[in-house]
Amino acid sequence: MRDAHRMKEKFDVSLDNRQIVSLLIAGIVVMGAVFVLGVVVGKKLSGDAQTAAAPDLLSALDANAQVLHEARQEPPLTFPDELTRKTGAEPLPPLAKPAAKPEAPKAAAVKPETKPAEAPK
Repeated sequence: MRDAHRMKEKFDVSLDNRQIVSLLIAGIVVMGAVFVLGVVVGKKLSGDAQTAAAPDLLSALDANAQVLHEARQEPPLTFPDELTRKTGAEPLPPLAKPAAKPEAPKAAAVKPETKPAEAPK
């Protein structure tokens, strides 16, 4: 009786060929029943008025794919190429020279003498 807990830990399962085959057939039957149930529920839902009024999802996906395809066909951005392109073939037009400033009269160039200000009394 001292080893009773060891006997509970060990659990041997031995199945012969007939039991294994019957378990496999039972599993196949259960999976078939779940499949048939899904088909029946799906057909009942598709006949529903709310489902019939729903938009066609396949057409919506096709429209989205078409828009994406058109967006990808737009010309790529070329501003980096245009900004870094060397313009050796086309010389730039000469810049217009600013008009010459008229010289100030020489009389204004001579500084008149200034008298120091008198201190207040």
